[in-house]
Amino acid sequence: MKSKTLNLCVQEMLGDFCDKFIKLARKDGDQNMPNCFIAEYWREMQERKNGSKNTTLDETNLRWVLLQLFFAGTDTTSSTIMWFMYYMLNHPDIQEKVYQEILREVGTGRTPGLQDKPQLRYTQASIMETQRLASIVPSSVPHYCAADVTLQGYTIPAGTTVLPNLDSVMMDENTWEKPLQFSPDRFLDEKGNIIKHEAFMPFSVAFGRGVHVFLCGWVQLC
Repeated sequence: MKSKTLNLCVQEMLGDFCDKFIKLARKDGDQNMPNCFIAEYWREMQERKNGSKNTTLDETNLRWVLLQLFFAGTDTTSSTIMWFMYYMLNHPDIQEKVYQEILREVGTGRTPGLQDKPQLRYTQASIMETQRLASIVPSSVPHYCAADVTLQGYTIPAGTTVLPNLDSVMMDENTWEKPLQFSPDRFLDEKGNIIKHEAFMPFSVAFGRGVHVFLCGWVQLC
């Protein structure tokens, strides 16, 4: 009961947070809404409703999408950048390798873009190692047990809220050699290509990370 009560309180608090952005976007009326994600979502929702189309677009889903945009696209990004700077300052040899790769592949005459990502493999590996060691998101999003489950002698009833501990996965000595050591090379094979470790899950467990990337790359929040 305590877990469910806490969950409801958090949902209410975050819902109020999102409502402020929605009201801000609609303060001048639907026709004069600014060009942002909330406005585009609202217009599409109204068009579908006016056209008598079946749609799942409503204000409740808008709030949840905004929360995903905020936490997946803002907090995780800023945390990754801060921790990346920390590890670069403490590992100047790795910092130099990242710098030389960016200098070689991108240069100083333009801003790096997504098209450069395949060539910046060591930089990618350094970012991934930062997310692993710093535990950017130490616990995943809440999940509910669909049925009674027995785990290591403990019974978890159906309907129980479960928070997977990602920190323990990232520091598992059975998976990662010297897990407390900052080593981008663990994400590179002998040819310098990125290794996609199954145990590397910096943001969540089975929570549609591709959707977050798509949404955050599509539009910006008001």
